[in-house]
Order: sequence, then structure tokens, then C-alpha cells
Amino acid sequence: MIDLLSHLVARSLVVAETNAGGSRYRLLETTRTYALASSPRPARPTRIDRRHAQYFRDRIARAADDWMGTPDADWRATYLPERDNVRAALNWALGTGGDRAIGIALAGASGPMWTELSLYGRGPPATRRAAARKSMRTPRRRIRRGCGSGWVELGALRRPTEAVPALQRAIVLYRGLGDARSLGFALARLAHEEAMAGRFDQAASALAEAWPLLEKRGLPKLLGDYFDYSGGAEGADGRSG
Repeated sequence: MIDLLSHLVARSLVVAETNAGGSRYRLLETTRTYALASSPRPARPTRIDRRHAQYFRDRIARAADDWMGTPDADWRATYLPERDNVRAALNWALGTGGDRAIGIALAGASGPMWTELSLYGRGPPATRRAAARKSMRTPRRRIRRGCGSGWVELGALRRPTEAVPALQRAIVLYRGLGDARSLGFALARLAHEEAMAGRFDQAASALAEAWPLLEKRGLPKLLGDYFDYSGGAEGADGRSG
């Protein structure tokens, strides 16, 4: 396989990109377009799409958890290069003939990828469709749906009416699982949303519960976000007065 790739790179049919994370190979856009046109998608075996979606579901499964405790540069180098693969997997899984269970799991886990790309409230349409699904069979899947939806909705505060219920559902489930780190993070984000909506008592209550949970973890990124949300809540309260 390496010899074949080397020949294709030498002939400028494949691009090799090397960085600290290793080497990645991709087709030139013109070559890719020609290949897709020559092999109509309906003729492509469904099993290939399924294996692709399953692989990236498993590959991205820890993205949200890793985001909380991994330096930004390392996290981005690991996950952001897969964004086009994740989009393709989501589109297949939540499309006609796909597998909704795979799509829902992937949509929830990939939430941080879209906010890191500043796609606040504008993640892939497939992600938003997954967040709207009601049939979850396990608490863990329901958490992924809730947090995935909240994560996509939060950043630019474009859809707070959707973000708040999504975070509230996730908080209930995190309590049940005893996941203190994720519970504290979700509470801090909820506090910010509540403050922006003028519900300052609810924001203060969420922050008060979040602080001891996050302080114990000592993770700089989570503490930084807590103080960011806390400052935003206090600023919003001051402006209201």
C-alpha cells in the first residue's frame, strides 16, 4: 500500500500532508470529482458507507471528553482533520438507508468539532437532525444527544431556546451517572445561557453547584470556561441594573 501511495504522490494524483501528528493522504479535488462522477454513488455498496461511519463513530467517541482535559493544539491535531470524514459519515447515517443509531452517537460526540471551527449553531444539518431525534435507548446515548445539541447551539447564542433544554436534559443524566466533571461543565454553560436570558437567580444557582465540581478536577480549560461564563453572567446582571 505504501508503494502504491508513493507512486500516486509522485504523479501528483494524491497529496501527502505531513505534520506532527503523522502523514495523511488525500486526492486532488479534480481527481476526486472525476472519480465520483465515474462511479455513481447508487452503485457504491452500503457496507462500505456503514464501515466508514462505524469507524468514525468509534474514532470520535471520546472527542468531547478529551476536549475537557487535552491542550487545544493536541486536541485539534487529533480531531479536526477528520471533519470531512465525520460530515460524510453523518450524512450517510442519517440519510435514507443509513443507520440512525450510528448517526446519533456520532452527532453527539462530534459537537466540539463544530464549535472549534466556529460553526456555532450552524453545525452540519445532519447533526441538528440527530439532536432532534427522540428515540434514545440508553442514558449514555441520551447524554450524547443532549450535549451534542447544546454544544452546537451554544457558542453564538443563536438558539438559546434549544440550548437550554438540551443542557438541562444532559445535566439530569450526568447526575444519574455520577459524572461530576461533565456535570460541572454543563452547569457552567447553562449558567451562561440563563444569564443571557435574564434569569440571573437560575444562573447563580447553576454556578454555585458547578464550582466545587470543577475546582476538584483542577483542569485549566474547564476552570477557564467557568470563570468566563461566571464573568459573563455577572456582566449581564450588571447591565440589567
